[in-house]
Amino acid sequence: MSELFDLDEVSLQCFTNKHVYKKYLAKKYPTNAFPSENTEIQQKAALNAEALVDLFTRLVQNTTDDKYSFLNSKYFPFIEACIDYLEKVERQESAK
Repeated sequence: MSELFDLDEVSLQCFTNKHVYKKYLAKKYPTNAFPSENTEIQQKAALNAEALVDLFTRLVQNTTDDKYSFLNSKYFPFIEACIDYLEKVERQESAK
């Protein structure tokens, strides 16, 4: 058979449930475990860009609002990573 057509891959995609297929991808491609899922998320983010920016703005301005408290466990690590990144970029630019 052609290298372009991988019967095992097609069988896994079509005949296994999503959870099993994701586990297979995680083992086969450990550094990029869910490439199609990441692409899906990026597409959804692009479609909802304005709403996401609005939500981030509200969270940055008021994290004590109970309306958003269920997001805090994801929000704070995300914002911390963003701040670390910005500080790293700033240090690199000031070193130039």
